[in-house]
Amino acid sequence: MKVGDSIKGVALDTSRNESKNECIKLNANETEILVELDGISKLEVLIDNPHFSEVIFK
Repeated sequence: MKVGDSIKGVALDTSRNESKNECIKLNANETEILVELDGISKLEVLIDNPHFSEVIFK
């Protein structure tokens, strides 16, 4: 997160929140949450992934 917070979860889908902002839908601690894409600074993959292990957003 751009404010220094960290959220760990399983990405489920992309969606829009009530404000129509683009979000990633995560399953975090058995709860589905929406995280605005503009608020993400880094996405780190914690399982084996042949495509990438980390994405840094500017």
